[in-house]
Amino acid sequence: MKSDISNTLSNRRTLKFRILLAFTLFFVLTLALIALTLWFDKTESQIDKIMITLSKINMSVKEINSLEKDFISYEAINPEFYERNESIYINQHKEMIDRLKKELEELKRDIKLVSSDIVNQIDSIYLSLDKYENTFDSLVFYIKVRGFKDYGLEGKMRNLIHKLEDKIYHADPVKVLTIRRYEKDYIIRKETVYAHKVRQFIIALQNEIANLPVTKETLIAEETLQNYFNTFIELVRTDEKIGFHNNSGLRRELTMISNSISSHIQQINKKIAREAAAANMGVKIGLFSIILLSVLLNIIAVYFVVRKLAQPIIKLSRSIHRVIEDNFEQGSQIEQIDTGDEIGMLSKDLNFMLEKVQERTAEVIQQKEETEHAYENIKLLSKIGQHITANLDLETTIQTVYKSVKTFMPVDAFGIGIYEAHAEQIRFRNFIENEEITPSLIVKIFQENHLAVRCTTLQDEILIDDFPQELRIHKYLQTLGKQIPESLIYLPLATMDKLIGVIAIHAFEKNAYEDYHLNILRNMAIYISNALENSNTYYQIEVQHKEIEKKNRNITNSLNYAKRIQHAVLPHAEQLNQSVNDYFILFKPRDIVSGDFYWFANMGHRTIIVAADCTGHGVPGAFMSMAGCAYLNQIVYLQGVTSPDKILYHLHQNIKKEFKQDNKENRDGMDLAICVVDKQQKVIEFAGAKNPLVYIQDGEIYEIEGDKMPVGGIIRGLERKYTKHTVSYASPNQSPSFFYMFSDGYPDQFGGEEGKKFMKKRLKELFLSITLEHQQMRKQKEILDITLKEWVGDTYDQVDDILVVGFKMIG
Repeated sequence: MKSDISNTLSNRRTLKFRILLAFTLFFVLTLALIALTLWFDKTESQIDKIMITLSKINMSVKEINSLEKDFISYEAINPEFYERNESIYINQHKEMIDRLKKELEELKRDIKLVSSDIVNQIDSIYLSLDKYENTFDSLVFYIKVRGFKDYGLEGKMRNLIHKLEDKIYHADPVKVLTIRRYEKDYIIRKETVYAHKVRQFIIALQNEIANLPVTKETLIAEETLQNYFNTFIELVRTDEKIGFHNNSGLRRELTMISNSISSHIQQINKKIAREAAAANMGVKIGLFSIILLSVLLNIIAVYFVVRKLAQPIIKLSRSIHRVIEDNFEQGSQIEQIDTGDEIGMLSKDLNFMLEKVQERTAEVIQQKEETEHAYENIKLLSKIGQHITANLDLETTIQTVYKSVKTFMPVDAFGIGIYEAHAEQIRFRNFIENEEITPSLIVKIFQENHLAVRCTTLQDEILIDDFPQELRIHKYLQTLGKQIPESLIYLPLATMDKLIGVIAIHAFEKNAYEDYHLNILRNMAIYISNALENSNTYYQIEVQHKEIEKKNRNITNSLNYAKRIQHAVLPHAEQLNQSVNDYFILFKPRDIVSGDFYWFANMGHRTIIVAADCTGHGVPGAFMSMAGCAYLNQIVYLQGVTSPDKILYHLHQNIKKEFKQDNKENRDGMDLAICVVDKQQKVIEFAGAKNPLVYIQDGEIYEIEGDKMPVGGIIRGLERKYTKHTVSYASPNQSPSFFYMFSDGYPDQFGGEEGKKFMKKRLKELFLSITLEHQQMRKQKEILDITLKEWVGDTYDQVDDILVVGFKMIG
């Protein structure tokens, strides 16, 4: 049996066998060429069929779109449609969608033969068709609900308005005619401005009916008008769902779905075209490759016959001479002869022998290098130890050890922790990670799962070469730094009678450390411990820590006392209860004390309300705010000035004089807004220094800009004259007016998803929305506060003092 196998292998190495093999390969390549040509013809025919199907699908989509438009254009305004509750357009639309789905199924079967990658596109078209069909059904439903002329909501409105015309006896009939005119304008033009006009005149007519004597007719008229109003609102909402023209609602959604289907069809067209081109190119490349391969096989067959024996022997001989010339160096190799005969086997044996010789040589060289390296390390350790013990400064010692350790091993994170017994903690000063220095890291002794604590308290050496794997077993282990290491060493530092701390070294690659590295660190730990003990670092850190804590307490106590003084100077908000109908004050200092302040004064029938923003914040701003309150008390109570523009002028003169701003480059001042409530005249007088007044009346928002100059500060060549504005809050229907003054802290606050300012425009929109929804000022304050907190979130800090004063007046 073994003899037969050996004879078979020998026959395969003969020249005759190899020539026969070459001709066999040539014949196989010819058959492959024929098969490739037949496959190309079949694929091309399949692609032609797919393109025809795609053309049919595209035409069907266009017909469906045309039927949808015809239905809206003709059937939606056809009374017979609402009587019969059926439409030829709807039936044809459904038939076209069913036919399109069948064509898609046919396309999906054909496409699988060419490219399974395009099936996803067809599935997307199928899903879009289902969505299109559901959306069209919703459109038909809402059109039926809306109705036309005497049908649906529009017919209900007609009946109600006719009934209303018969029931109104003492009301103004012009208003009814005006309502009908704006109703028709809305139905024809589909513009919301006419809907608002209808609503406005309905409310006016409701108020007029409400003022008439209560009779049966007025009650019926009031109920009919309310039903008409509700029906009109429902009609507008239904039109919004259907869509005004083609750019909104269900009509826009149908257009978008149709465009999506067309887009998918175009993508399939492009993919089919690319695949056809690719198939054509593939056949050409395949034909060329097979022909080229046939030529090469013939050349190789002749080459084997002519140089079968000589060439392998020449190659082997030259290869052996090169190895001898290279002195059997590592990397030199005898060329492998893959003839499958005795020459090939000889080249393998020679290569194996050469590898063994090179391995023995490499082992001898490695032993020599390790001996020399160990001797150099001992000398280097001695030198490093002298440098470490020569330093008495902790930071210098840490840097010296860090640079020294990097010469022996990979170091991606490094730290020396000092055990502080009085604080029961380990402090790492200047912890280094990825060449970035963290000035101080503290690990508390109660963190028993922290490797630094285990190493220090148990005096246990820790070497882990795959820390993530260790974490999977012991999930609660903790280490230093931001990045989880792959390998680490923790080594305790101690002298004969005292616990010093721990040295920690991380690497972000597995198996970075060996016992050899641990031995080096053990020797260095002796020098490090002595250096830390001699430097007396513990005492210095403890003294500095206590001094810092004491200073922080003193500063905080002083600021809290200043806060109490500032709040004592500010007026009590209850003073406003005598002058305004309702109010709120949103006051949020950035620091303990604030540069923003509010101030009130009652002078007979006039009440002065001030919202101010002083230069700076914190302590400087607080001093300025206290000065501002004092000046305002003097100007209003002592001098009797109650006009807002005059108050600003006198306040500027006082700041300018007291801060000597004519002679010094002192730019301290304030931006503020002043409102004077005159309850006799029912007006608000306003003047502002850079800050505006925002007020809302009858659902409309207005803004009065303050003058473009602050109070105080230096503006060369500019006379400070401030403008007084008057706003009446008297209202025949006793509707409330809302007034708001604010500093720049709220609109300038950073936040939101993009980290931008809140901005005054958004704040005004917020004022308008809370006024329409909530009449109570207390509720408005809550919404302003909640909105600010949500805007800031947990990412951003308050950048400035925030003050918003709002009050309500009813004329």
